[in-house]
Amino acid sequence: MPVAAYRPDSRSVVYRVDPRSMEAVSVFAFADHLGALVYDGPRRALVGVSWGSRRFYFVPEDDVSSVHVYSVE
Repeated sequence: MPVAAYRPDSRSVVYRVDPRSMEAVSVFAFADHLGALVYDGPRRALVGVSWGSRRFYFVPEDDVSSVHVYSVE
């Protein structure tokens, strides 16, 4: 679950939330505002979208430091 300030080009913190206990654990910080984030099970990756869908991000589950950026600008 991404959490960010409500403004473009802010930073996000991504949390993993246990649906049973509702306990949130910080997983990683991200240098852009993530307006949406989904888990792609077959690819074992997170796919995110920046504020205004200007950039799309592909983040492999096993290496969150290896981010692939796709810009639509």
